[in-house]
Amino acid sequence: MGLFSLNISSKDISVYGYNSASSNSVAANTNTNISTFGTDIISDTQSPKEPSEMELVARDKGYKPTEIPVYFYDENKDKYFKWDETKNKFVKTGKPQLVLPNGNYIDSEGTYKKVTSRDPYKEQTIAYMDGNNLNAKGVGAQINAHYAFADFYGYKKTAKENIYIKETPVKTENGTEIKKEYVTWNSKTDSFETTNITEILSNGSYTRNGNKYYDCWGNGLTQEKYESERYGLGKKNENGLYTARMYNIELAKKDTAIKDVYNKYIEPSDPYHFFETEYKWNPDTKTFEITGKAQRYIEMANNKADGIIGDFSQGKIGDCWLLAAIEELANDPKGQEQLKDILKVDENGNATVTLKGAGKIYTITNEEIDNAIKEGRFSIGDRDVMAIEMAFERYRRELIDSKNMSRDKNSVNFTGDNGLNYTEGYELEGGYASNAIAVLTGKKTLTYSLGGFENTIRKNYGNNEEGKLDKTLLEKYINNPNNLIVVALDESSEDDHAYSFDSIEDGKVRLIDPHDTSKIKEISVDDFYRRLHQITITDLSENI
Repeated sequence: MGLFSLNISSKDISVYGYNSASSNSVAANTNTNISTFGTDIISDTQSPKEPSEMELVARDKGYKPTEIPVYFYDENKDKYFKWDETKNKFVKTGKPQLVLPNGNYIDSEGTYKKVTSRDPYKEQTIAYMDGNNLNAKGVGAQINAHYAFADFYGYKKTAKENIYIKETPVKTENGTEIKKEYVTWNSKTDSFETTNITEILSNGSYTRNGNKYYDCWGNGLTQEKYESERYGLGKKNENGLYTARMYNIELAKKDTAIKDVYNKYIEPSDPYHFFETEYKWNPDTKTFEITGKAQRYIEMANNKADGIIGDFSQGKIGDCWLLAAIEELANDPKGQEQLKDILKVDENGNATVTLKGAGKIYTITNEEIDNAIKEGRFSIGDRDVMAIEMAFERYRRELIDSKNMSRDKNSVNFTGDNGLNYTEGYELEGGYASNAIAVLTGKKTLTYSLGGFENTIRKNYGNNEEGKLDKTLLEKYINNPNNLIVVALDESSEDDHAYSFDSIEDGKVRLIDPHDTSKIKEISVDDFYRRLHQITITDLSENI
């Protein structure tokens, strides 16, 4: 099955790329270099090269050289001999199965031998096992011929056994393009044949005809699953999304928006920075799209504060109590009127925040919001919400610095329950929705809690016999559409977490989580009252 035959002729012997000739031709041209068994016949100006011992022995025995530097042929016996450098003699060998023009060959035992370029009398055994090219010494493992042919043709190996990529330059109107084909070895015809495979991924999954998808074992895949494997996105989470740390480099090549946002705001050079990018599959466009927090970063990067509260996600600060209060105001017509007084924005995206209950006004510039985004502490998604957070933080810092802070939950000067809240950058770490609404709006709130709220503004309901807040007592507030309600529920993964209350429908309580205000979270009524630790009710018609 040789790609190149061994052509031995006593009249014209090819030796290492040169042709031997008669003495007449040599005399006619003394400048011609002719090599016979390693001996150069050259002009008188050069010294003759001494033949190697291998060449001298081959000449003495009448062996003829072949295309393989260490192989010789005995015409009389019709046998092949190979020079054994360790024994310093010729040993009988079989006819090579395949000889390539570069001197590499497959010996009679099926082992691929690579002749080293530095010394043509030395060779290296290349043992191919399961498609991997491994260097080995001595006579190695048996191989299939397609490995040697692929090596000769320069075909690229793929993750799928016996399949190679053939690249052919093709001239077009726009220049030269590379045509890629997936080929496989046909052992019956000793040749490569084009397959109907149109792509093979690094994990061995592949597609046929561009519209049928398979894993490495040949089991069918959906296009969504196949594309998720292409980008290494792993499995879907419980929300049907795929997650990648930072951003997926390959996907970012198609949509540079997320990459630009990371480079501008998220400091990707920080090895301790951790941020997950979520992707969702779009069945219409057959592509992955960025969603979740990463999408909100993009929105923040491309927009300015506009005085309208949009979707957002809580950041690193534990200020769910404040964010839930903001979300509750934004979802109520009367609350929206309050926000118009609280938040005013100019054409440059600079926000003026009025904390009506505290009598304080703060201006947060667009540049300051940009810098705050880089910090990653505040909420993600809406610059207006971030401006309110920043104003509230400044207010608390002023209280702390002036030593006018209070641990009284009933006071607008409340600054937290412990010393952590007094540390710079942690002013908003922990609080109550009642304080947030009172400071923002100047309106009266009513709080029932398993903890202690006692004065004319907030009443302490305390524990009943079952250690739960009384459903019968609270229903009159919950069912009143004029009330704004923020609740704090017991969470297994953290301390009490605040939610904006939406409604009760069909035995389900609908809540809005500050971690992602674009979604409604539903829990059963029984679960709601079992986990309810605090509820704050606000009637915006009542002033403090």
